Amino acid sequence: MSAKGWLLPATIAALAVLPHLPGLNADFGRSLLTQMVIAAVFALSFNMLFGQTGLLSFGHAVYFGLGGYAAIHLMRAINGGLPVPMLLVPVAGAAGGLLAGALLGALTTRKAGTIFALISLGVGELVYAATFMLPGWFGGEEGITASRTRTAFAAGPALDSQLAVYYAVAAWALVAALLVASSMLSGCASLNAVRAAAGAFVAPAPAIPASGVPPGSPQPGGPPPGSPSSFATVIRDAGMPKAAVISDAEKAETVSTCAALLALPR
Repeated sequence: MSAKGWLLPATIAALAVLPHLPGLNADFGRSLLTQMVIAAVFALSFNMLFGQTGLLSFGHAVYFGLGGYAAIHLMRAINGGLPVPMLLVPVAGAAGGLLAGALLGALTTRKAGTIFALISLGVGELVYAATFMLPGWFGGEEGITASRTRTAFAAGPALDSQLAVYYAVAAWALVAALLVASSMLSGCASLNAVRAAAGAFVAPAPAIPASGVPPGSPQPGGPPPGSPSSFATVIRDAGMPKAAVISDAEKAETVSTCAALLALPR
């Protein structure tokens, strides 16, 4: 088995053993491990935004927090008698974060670079202000509380101990990591197309052909001046949407972005 083949079993084994190690086998240590696993899920989501697309967000915790509120509201509904396993509460958090990201992201991602970062900062301040205006949803300064042990659904594992909570959170974190990994693998075709497009611009200039026409000049029988560049042709031939005429500045920015993406560890 290759090194990558051992990664998943080794990760599962490490997650299973950690709460039983000396110093971590008490409730405090297991609670700390639980918070670390939750932070790892947050880091995975931030890596998808900044690490893969280059969009620096100062308001990424907004979606994390709104997902948390969606989870706590489902937990309160379960405390009130909703017949749903407590183990499925993180699904509500994921759905809440996804919905908030889809609604706010449809507006914020219309810009990129520094403008996007500033817009995300404004979104964070907007949601922070809304927490005091909507106490029914956010609970105001006191927040919202619920019990993970009070449920009318008898089936499923009970989350009555910190060890059970840790294992539940670790299992969902592992699912999230596998989903992120699968989404990255499914994007390999597009990344390869971008790599081919980037290579079309970073390659050395071709030698003067036998016709004697210098490179950059209209070749006999070639495309007329002003036609879409070879960059657009590479993108089109790779199966991506046909691009419009791309300026030199856009080409340079695309090549820089591609180089940064291709330099990421796999």
